[in-house]
Order: sequence, then C-alpha cells, then structure tokens
Amino acid sequence: MPSNLLPRDQNESVKWFMKAARQGDARSQYYVGIMAEKGQGVEKDPVAAHMWLSLSAASPQTSHRDSLYTREAIEKLEKKMTPEQIAKAKETAKTWNPQN
Repeated sequence: MPSNLLPRDQNESVKWFMKAARQGDARSQYYVGIMAEKGQGVEKDPVAAHMWLSLSAASPQTSHRDSLYTREAIEKLEKKMTPEQIAKAKETAKTWNPQN
C-alpha cells in the first residue's frame, strides 16, 4: 500500500458524516443514509437510512439531478421495508431539526 493512502475506517467515516448530517449537510445526509442502509460503520437500519436519504433529497443544497438520484435510492429501499417502517421514517424526517 502506498504510504500516502490510509486504510478505510468506516466507523470513523460514519462518525464525521453523522456530525455533518446532523448539522444539515445534504451530502453527508446522503452518505449516512447509504451507510445505514448497508450497515457500513453503523448497524443496518432501513428506517434511519430512509430518513437521512429523504432529508438529503429535500434539501435546498441538493441539485435537481442529485435529488432525483436520491429519490430513486429511496424507492429501491422502500421495496425492502414494511409500510410501518416507511411511515416511521417519513414522520421522523418530517419532525427532524438540525443540531447546530
């Protein structure tokens, strides 16, 4: 391994993405959503994944193209979720407030 490359640490990555996501950063919200969906660095949690992806897609920071791409990811995720999980994720996203 070249000396300028460090090994990936998903736990450390999710820590920093989560910090930025909680402050309202749309790109970090997207990555936290993907990591929660796949269980990378955090426990697999489709409800949290849906919430973070929904927040990212709805953010004014997100371009129209990225919003569409994120909404596609949400649609795929919803196919693996129960109606109750989807409702919980939508309610959580609706009441979420950034932590500054």
